[in-house]
Amino acid sequence: MGEVIELRREEEGGSLVGPALCLGCGHEWVQVSSLGVVAFDCPECGTEKGVFAGLNRRGEDAWMCHCGGFAMYVTASGVHCLRCGVTQVFP
Repeated sequence: MGEVIELRREEEGGSLVGPALCLGCGHEWVQVSSLGVVAFDCPECGTEKGVFAGLNRRGEDAWMCHCGGFAMYVTASGVHCLRCGVTQVFP
């Protein structure tokens, strides 16, 4: 079984605390973020590509982009990489 990633909810502040990862540069840090915020600025590269880590279990087979990005969303035309912005078109 994989490593457990803990996201902790701070009751008083209405925030989440947990490990974060930049989809752009790969920097890792601990993030405190308001509930409902899904992306935040990376303290290393300054882009708004920070997400809470643990959304994808590393080491498992997964669809990965040629750039190394693993965070994707599916559209009608293909799979869009959040790291580089390329859409891999369905055949």
